Amino acid sequence: MSLPTEETDNPTDTPLKSSSRERKLTEKGQEMHDQDVKKREKTFKKAYNAWKLVARETRTKLKTLCSLEDLNKLHEDIQAKYGAVKLQYESILRNSDTTPEIVKKMDACGMLTKEICDLISNRLETIDEDYNDQLEKERVREILNKNEYGSVFGLTKTETA
Repeated sequence: MSLPTEETDNPTDTPLKSSSRERKLTEKGQEMHDQDVKKREKTFKKAYNAWKLVARETRTKLKTLCSLEDLNKLHEDIQAKYGAVKLQYESILRNSDTTPEIVKKMDACGMLTKEICDLISNRLETIDEDYNDQLEKERVREILNKNEYGSVFGLTKTETA
């Protein structure tokens, strides 16, 4: 014996009607939301600037002879700073709209971190070979180009570029 099925006015294939009222924050709520957005952006910029400092230092160090330990430390440092920037970026994405400036910074951060890690990996693979100072400097200058990434490495004209 089977139980009778209960018929409803709303078949399962049609969605339930939700309110058509647009959600709008109160004045105080909007003020608090704006403060929260500014706080998140400030935290992102702080993490980004810390990453940028490490990226600059890494670029400089990669132009010199580095030991295996130095290269591993550079890799860990740049990855850790990238992770911190990414965490703040994801927080902004979850809680508010992002600005083109922040998206641009995050894109540059991701691309440069990958290029720096690739350079470090390349150096780790060739660590046992003879070190060519001039070749390494040129490789770093070519891949981590100041003209392309001036906002990170600075656009100042120096003798060593």
